[in-house]
Amino acid sequence: MTEGIEPALCSGSGEEFKAAIHLGIFGLVVTCLAYNALAYSQRKERHLLANVVVYTGLVAFEVYQMDRHWKDR
Repeated sequence: MTEGIEPALCSGSGEEFKAAIHLGIFGLVVTCLAYNALAYSQRKERHLLANVVVYTGLVAFEVYQMDRHWKDR
């Protein structure tokens, strides 16, 4: 089933590294969320609200991914 797949990509291998990658992405997404939330509070533009919704979902996704990798180690 995992034939031809890089061993580092398999579940249970390098989970700390994978969690660290998601932590970096989490930091970027939180920064984007904060910027868009602040911008929306000032300008009330519709696309900024859409960005807040998208980045909120991405924050939740990254938290889920980090938790999953920590549990798999």
